[in-house]
Amino acid sequence: MKKIFFLILLTVLLFACSSLLQSNELMKYTGIIERLEISTWQYGTHTLNDGTGKVLFALRSSDIDLNKYQNKKVIIWGNKISGYPVDGGPVYIDVKKVEEISTQ
Repeated sequence: MKKIFFLILLTVLLFACSSLLQSNELMKYTGIIERLEISTWQYGTHTLNDGTGKVLFALRSSDIDLNKYQNKKVIIWGNKISGYPVDGGPVYIDVKKVEEISTQ
């Protein structure tokens, strides 16, 4: 009986740890960074847009100055911020890395 309880507990812990690791994985997104001026949602400093101006994500970063990449096509790596989207806004991303895509 103790062995079964131990195995069940071990299995639950393994699944819990693996889901925590997955949530910290950086996701990769491509688009054009624009400064967020006025919006119906109240979060983010910038947005990641597709080529037509459609907002894909709201962005923030405490590590990177996103203004350096304003109006440039980029690849970003970041984590989704839990609890978002709200107020009809987009998914909220905490940006950890940015790479500019050359348009040559």
